[in-house]
Amino acid sequence: MDPNAINYNPLATNDDGSCEYVNLPVANFNYTASNDFAPTLFVFTNYSANSDTYYWDFGDGTTSTDSSPWHSYTSPGQYSILLVAYSPSCGNDSTQLSIEVIDPLSVEERNWIDMQLYPNPTSGTALLTIKSQISELVELKIIDTEGRIISIDNFNLQPGTNSYVIDLCELGVSKGQYYVSIYADTFELSKAIIYR
Repeated sequence: MDPNAINYNPLATNDDGSCEYVNLPVANFNYTASNDFAPTLFVFTNYSANSDTYYWDFGDGTTSTDSSPWHSYTSPGQYSILLVAYSPSCGNDSTQLSIEVIDPLSVEERNWIDMQLYPNPTSGTALLTIKSQISELVELKIIDTEGRIISIDNFNLQPGTNSYVIDLCELGVSKGQYYVSIYADTFELSKAIIYR
């Protein structure tokens, strides 16, 4: 290996005294959020290289050692997320990212949108009811706890009560927790749904 290449370091020494060049760990991650308002779920995707164990600090007093964890923020505020990526023979590397979770009471739009899921938990089919004072095109996503999008659909939200049937059986997903999220130009809403 080329000792001048980026991310290589002569940390390993063989029995005969010769050096072996090894990859240094590089911490890197990204995230998706169910919405910007508290409470909200963040799903962190770990893109670290040359590492096999991880330490996450979510900035609110909680930590994780999962590779790509998810975390719920229940209070608004600024949070600094720290990821440390460890390599058994090459030390560690860390990276940090700041996020902001917004207080839903500070956003006037939340007063004119109400979203309910029934029944929840569900055995497969649930009715999504959205009471609105506005007319707007919205995008409905069903997302798993890993942040993967299970389905996307668009519909026109009308003033009054809007109903939408969610059939998790039809989507072919396994039982567990999912998030029903609605995205529009003027607001975002998300609710957890339990499929059992």
